[in-house]
Amino acid sequence: MEKDIYKRHVLGDKKYENAYPYYFFGDFPENHNHDYWEFLLVLQGSYHHTLNKKTELLSRYTALLLQPNTDYHHFRNAESATKHLAIRIRVPLMQQICANFSEDFYDNLVTQRKHRVFFNDAQVQKIINYVSLIRNEASAKSADLFINFLITYILEKVFSQNNFFNSSKPQWLTDLLLKINEPNNMHWSVTDAVKNTAFSHPHLLRLFKEYEHCTLIEYMTKIKMEQACHFLIYSNMSIVSIAQTLGYSESSHFNRIFKKTYRITPSEYKKQNLHTKP
Repeated sequence: MEKDIYKRHVLGDKKYENAYPYYFFGDFPENHNHDYWEFLLVLQGSYHHTLNKKTELLSRYTALLLQPNTDYHHFRNAESATKHLAIRIRVPLMQQICANFSEDFYDNLVTQRKHRVFFNDAQVQKIINYVSLIRNEASAKSADLFINFLITYILEKVFSQNNFFNSSKPQWLTDLLLKINEPNNMHWSVTDAVKNTAFSHPHLLRLFKEYEHCTLIEYMTKIKMEQACHFLIYSNMSIVSIAQTLGYSESSHFNRIFKKTYRITPSEYKKQNLHTKP
């Protein structure tokens, strides 16, 4: 299927003229770069990824946004079940979408170069749903619409985690936000977050609000509630299990937080949104 998509693109299929998504399995050991932007998101497994001669282990739900004509990369030692999503985006389209944010968004995207992010289950599911819509659309016009939605969504997440326009943001804060967004850390409490920094509890809370303009608990609750929505729709987990997975010892506490966030109970949310499950 991936080769078919690539072939149609090369032959000038209008549907994939400006951007196209595909799934990739295994290694790509040849060092290379592109004349387009490339978004990589690890969906399963892990592999060693070398970017501009620096190698790191990319694991599940880690993503990179690679720059055209600049970033050279290859990847090796992929686990047998490794699978990642790649989206190739032509420069004019990226410039067009960035202009919707601000006049200098594209320039900042190029110069800041902080393009490594983590996604959680709910965010990955949304990306996959967009990809499914794009690949199932027969017309180029409809596919372009969903492509624009998808790239906009990705850029929002890249921006929210890296905050390109705040050059004063310290590295420790970027590292902490990445850790909080890791799928395996959804159960974290504020105390767990504090333990992953060199600061005292009150000092971290003050610094976090200073930089992020919200409290640490507000930020973590937002991430947890997004994950809860995913579990309610795409899993068979009970509300009690979801609450425990997200670090709530009492499901009643989880229910109160969820209702405060969405003005609806978890049970009502599940009932109303089950039809969205593919």
